[in-house]
Amino acid sequence: MAQKKKKVRRAPPVDPGLPGALGRMTAEELDRYVARFDREFVKTRPLTAADRAWFKRAQRAWRTRENKARYSAERVRRVVITLNDALLRRADEAAKRRGLTRSALFAQTLEAALRRTG
Repeated sequence: MAQKKKKVRRAPPVDPGLPGALGRMTAEELDRYVARFDREFVKTRPLTAADRAWFKRAQRAWRTRENKARYSAERVRRVVITLNDALLRRADEAAKRRGLTRSALFAQTLEAALRRTG
């Protein structure tokens, strides 16, 4: 005759509101699961000269006028303007030569014009 297995009564989950499998875990299971996050898992080392140079270049690139405007308290607005094809093509070529976006070229040009006229 086969023996019947006793069902082991499982403790209730800690918080069924937790996402996914975490919501079905008991307190002990959850403790075991999160224990791996209690140790430091990112090992760091001092930056080499090459790493420092790369980081400084990345910082300078981030500090462009576009990003400053995007992430500062200054509000940036999107506007629609109408230009003929030839002028737009020339503007795109000028922006490409300077390594700017079309928007950045228009913003710099407008600022320069406003500075000249006062």
